[in-house]
Amino acid sequence: MHNVGVLHIGDSLLDFVLLPAVLVAAIGGLALILRWSSSPAKRASIAQPYGLLVPLATYPHEREAEVVAHTLRVEGIKASTAVRGAEFVVFIWPAQRPLAEQVLAQLHGDVS
Repeated sequence: MHNVGVLHIGDSLLDFVLLPAVLVAAIGGLALILRWSSSPAKRASIAQPYGLLVPLATYPHEREAEVVAHTLRVEGIKASTAVRGAEFVVFIWPAQRPLAEQVLAQLHGDVS
């Protein structure tokens, strides 16, 4: 019986050399892409010190920053604090910045 339509890999020298060469090239290409995409220089240019959060305000005392962050949270704004050097920073999500600035203005009495 003769098998019609059955793929026979390795029947010729071309198949024996070409298939491994293509596989090695494909794996090597993927390795280079992965190495490039996860290189430290690439990560350093993208990474922010506090991730996606952006600073809203800075205060000299931790208590002030915590009060502001708590007030923002009460208003439904996700806020956190962190120490940066000698000051305390209130961080928020960028999409919530306009509302957070309004709340901060009301808190400090700068109602426009």
